[in-house]
Amino acid sequence: MKRKFIIFLCSLVIVSGLSGCKGNDSSVPEPTAESSSQKEADYIPYKSLAGNYEIKLPSEWVQTTEGNNMTVTERNTGTYISVIREDYFPEVNNFSQDYLLQKFQNEGTTLQSYAKETGNHIKLVISYTTNNMPITEYKFIMWTYNSVYYINYIAPTKYAEQFMDTYKTVYQSFALVKDEPAITEGYNCMYNEDAQMSIEYPNNWDIKGNTSNFTITNPQTKSAITFEIVDPIPNFKDYTQIEYNDIIQSFAEGAALNSFKNTGNTIYGSAYYVQDKQRFFIDNVLIDNTDYTVIVTFVASSSYAQMDAPTFEKMLGSIKYFEQPEPQQPQQNEPAQTQPAQTQTSTEQTTTKKAETTAETTTKKQESKTTTKKKT
Repeated sequence: MKRKFIIFLCSLVIVSGLSGCKGNDSSVPEPTAESSSQKEADYIPYKSLAGNYEIKLPSEWVQTTEGNNMTVTERNTGTYISVIREDYFPEVNNFSQDYLLQKFQNEGTTLQSYAKETGNHIKLVISYTTNNMPITEYKFIMWTYNSVYYINYIAPTKYAEQFMDTYKTVYQSFALVKDEPAITEGYNCMYNEDAQMSIEYPNNWDIKGNTSNFTITNPQTKSAITFEIVDPIPNFKDYTQIEYNDIIQSFAEGAALNSFKNTGNTIYGSAYYVQDKQRFFIDNVLIDNTDYTVIVTFVASSSYAQMDAPTFEKMLGSIKYFEQPEPQQPQQNEPAQTQPAQTQTSTEQTTTKKAETTAETTTKKQESKTTTKKKT
C-alpha cells in the first residue's frame, strides 16, 4: 500500500522556499544575540484549532497556522518549528530504522539517527541540501489510534545547534488535551499490510520474524507467543477436532488435546505436552477471515503459564482490522460447534475462557470488514 506522508513533503517545500528567498548559504545573516538565545526566550501557550493538543511556542518567532497545523519561524535565519497532524495510518507502526533509511535515501536525504523510545514515539535526524544550503531536520513523531503528530525542527545546518534548546522546550511541552485511544503502555504495535490488521505485543519480550509470522519470547520465563497469517483453512466452520489436532502436533509432537471449540469464525483449543519431565501448556486461537487465517499460539511451562497468560489475552484483545481505502473514481454467525474434549486443569480453563472472550470481541470487529487482501 503506497501512501504520501505529508510531513516529509511539507518540510522540503518550506525549506526550499526559505532558501530561495535567502539565496545561498553565505547570504544568510548571522543571528543576533537576542534571536539565538534559547534560555532567555519567552514562551506562550498554543492550543490547536481543533483542540487536539497544547504546546509552548517561542513568543518572538513568527507564527502561522493552517487548519490543525502550525509553524513558528525565527526571523533572521529561516529556522522553523512545525506541528503537523495527520489521521492515523497503521503503517506508522512499522517505521523501523531500516524502513526509514531506505525511504529517505529514495527521497535524496540522509537518515543520521533513529531512536524509538516507546511504542508510539520516534525521534529522527535527517540531512539534505536545498539550493546549495545544507539543512538539518529533527523530527519527533508520536501517534495514537486516531492521529499521527509530527513536531519538526528544520534549520540551516550551521544554525541547528543554536536553537536546539528552543526545539526541546517546544516538543517536550507537547500534550494531548483530547482523549485518544493509544497503544497500551509498555507495548509495541505490528501492522500487517496484506491482512490489514495490527496487533500489540510487549516491548520487553524478545521478537523474531516479520509482520506475517513472528514469535515473541519472555526472556525470563521463556514463554512464547507466535502470530501467523496463513492461507485460509478450507471449510473453516466445519473444521473438526481431529483435523485441529494436526495443528497442535505441529507445535509439539505427541501433545494431548485438552479442549476444542469451533464457533464458525473462531477456533479455540488447548493442549499439553511433557518435555524433559516438565509439563508445557498450549493455548491456541484461529480466526477465519475468508482470504486468510490468523493463528495466535501461547506456549508456556506449567511454572509460568498463569503468570504470562494475561499477555496472551491482551494481545488477542488488541487486534484491530483496517479496511482498504476505496480507489478514487474519476470526477464511487454461525452457531457454536463444540466437540467433547479431555478435562482441563484450572489454569487452562481460566486462560482459555479469557482468551475466548477477548478473541470473540475481535471476531465481531473482523466480521464487519468488507475488503481484505490475501497473504502473498
